[in-house]
Amino acid sequence: MRISILFLCLFCFLLVNGQSQYSYYPVQFSQYMRHCQFINPASTGSDSQLETALGSRNHTGNFSSISTYFAGFSYSVKNPLKKGKPFSALGIKVDTDQEGRYISRSRFYLVYAFHFLIFGDYYLSGGIDFGALNLSVKGTPSVGDKSEYVPDANSGIWFYKDDFYLGVSVNQIFNGRLQPYQEISQMRRHFNITVMKQFRINSFFAVRPSFLVRFPAYLNYNADYSVEFDVADFIGGFSLRHKLGGAFWLGMKDIGLFGGKLEAVLCYNTPLKKSLVNVSSLEIICRFGLSLNR
Repeated sequence: MRISILFLCLFCFLLVNGQSQYSYYPVQFSQYMRHCQFINPASTGSDSQLETALGSRNHTGNFSSISTYFAGFSYSVKNPLKKGKPFSALGIKVDTDQEGRYISRSRFYLVYAFHFLIFGDYYLSGGIDFGALNLSVKGTPSVGDKSEYVPDANSGIWFYKDDFYLGVSVNQIFNGRLQPYQEISQMRRHFNITVMKQFRINSFFAVRPSFLVRFPAYLNYNADYSVEFDVADFIGGFSLRHKLGGAFWLGMKDIGLFGGKLEAVLCYNTPLKKSLVNVSSLEIICRFGLSLNR
């Protein structure tokens, strides 16, 4: 009942506040390092020749009706007999935010990336995706439903090898504007920088610190600092989001399936300040990939 009242009030707010303006940004998963093409399309095809990923994020408690889901698929078009030759990768990705029964935002993209060897084991790739965002608001019998589409695109570069990557991307290139009713919402252009380095201690143990910084217009500084540990086939890690919260995760990797490898990780997100709205959430991300022969 409380959730229904909350979303009804939000819906009425959308109708009457014609002069306000809000910003939409892609949902930032704490496990950003597990599916980098969600942030930077140039990373498509850098891990596996064929890869698929599924993820969900569900809030707990009184906000349990708020959820996010995503899916991605990519395939590298290359000749495995020609090691080190340039190759292309194609992909699709979709995600949706569901805020109760009243509001949903869905994104869908086609992805292209081009990879080439620059020296040693280091590759450089550039990528772009193009698609659209749909905002749907369920109305009342007197007002009716509203649905609006706006084009969207992201682009980036990706410098990487097996145990390292550095990526820079520009997101929401078109600076699109949505206005299903009177309120205007802006998909503001912003930038992401992503870095990861793996340190292999021995054949059973490795450490992977990583870093994501986002430069949006509405915050002076927005960053995630993360450390992940591999112990045999198990994964564990934690992440701190600057002034916003933290996350902890456990999972398994390298699970043999159909000639490829499956990875599944469960993550718990929690705020770190009592002044913040006490909203926690659970994330789960599953990936399956076939080995990429470079």
